[in-house]
Amino acid sequence: MNETLDLFPTRLHINQHCNDSITEEICNLVEYINNEYVPTIHFNSEQNDNINLFEHHKDRLVQFLEWHRGVVNEYVTHNKWKYSESWLNIYPRGGSQPVHNHVANDCQISGCYYHNTTEEMGDLTFHTPNPYSDIDLWGAAPQNAWVKTYPSSTIIFPSWLNHNTDNNQDDQSKISIGFNIQVGRIQTGISGSWLGKDTVIHDRGYKMLDGKPYESS
Repeated sequence: MNETLDLFPTRLHINQHCNDSITEEICNLVEYINNEYVPTIHFNSEQNDNINLFEHHKDRLVQFLEWHRGVVNEYVTHNKWKYSESWLNIYPRGGSQPVHNHVANDCQISGCYYHNTTEEMGDLTFHTPNPYSDIDLWGAAPQNAWVKTYPSSTIIFPSWLNHNTDNNQDDQSKISIGFNIQVGRIQTGISGSWLGKDTVIHDRGYKMLDGKPYESS
């Protein structure tokens, strides 16, 4: 027997729409926020409780959220999840983010929707989660993966995955929306049948994010 197994891959999901109405919704929201709020120079999401652009402006993002929820459902493979945080990013020329992850935000999945981005605005760089890659002797384990970003697209990835953004080298501002997602526990305990002299069936049912059984929701 001769077999090769690729264990523990890290899956990213990239999806792009071509709906002008969705683009218009985002344009209108960005314009509204720019006119309504005073820019915050030093932004730290951990210091801003209940920051959830998708929730606060859901009436302005009807078509966007319908599309985006479908994208998330495809990645998660079910709909027992919720946006725990979402926020607008505006990077002027030279703007970037250092290496970070989102595990401190009590979420399992994170991502970014790109509204205005060009090749000159840089890639989204992911860093390998393999702790032994730094001592790889053969160069077979790359340290980083550079992912291109495109307008009207969203990238979804595990929250524990380290990432950073390159410096914006364009005179235009790079505009995106970051988000974190909490995923509900779909099933607890063991489910199935143990066949033999003693047969036991374990089935504890579904639980939602609020702890209520799925059947009663």
